[in-house]
Amino acid sequence: MLLCLSGGLRAQQVVVRGQVLYGTAGRPVAGAWVVLHQVSMGGGGRPIDSVHTDARGAYTLIVRHPDSTAVYVVSSWHAGIAYFSEPIAAGRSPSTLRPLYVYDTSSAGPAIRVVRRLVTVAKQKRDGSRDVLELVELENPGAATRVARDTMLPTWAGALPPPAIQFRVGQGDVSPQVVTRRGDSGAVYGPLPPRER
Repeated sequence: MLLCLSGGLRAQQVVVRGQVLYGTAGRPVAGAWVVLHQVSMGGGGRPIDSVHTDARGAYTLIVRHPDSTAVYVVSSWHAGIAYFSEPIAAGRSPSTLRPLYVYDTSSAGPAIRVVRRLVTVAKQKRDGSRDVLELVELENPGAATRVARDTMLPTWAGALPPPAIQFRVGQGDVSPQVVTRRGDSGAVYGPLPPRER
């Protein structure tokens, strides 16, 4: 995706160009519907432009009245899953962003792997408890976005230490709304796309 700021009389516009690619091989997706969203710092979002990709999987979208306090993302749906680009700041200089990859879905395939776990333990508080921040990096080594075979089952689950209390999920690549504590495990109920090759 390429972000270009127009000059002259069109200085207020931001042109967003990019490409939608299918699968790990990166085949262009023609006719995919892509939407440009404006996301405010308060968390609200709204679509501001949309278009179908051409034969090369390419698209051009326009932010007609950029808001310097907002960020912009491009989305495209494939096989019932929404895929989002990295955030685009309205005031940034032109740069090339990663293509938007979309995949088929599957409830089977190679196991989701934990690539890395980073744990930070704060000093003990007066009540004897400690704040613990854990970052977990997951990897789907398959060729399709992993989904659960049943809505009651998680896509992935990992053990939590027995004394853990006040479980909360922060910002990450997976929405906090699809991660929950289930007994002695942290469980992800959202789709997990493959790693980009």
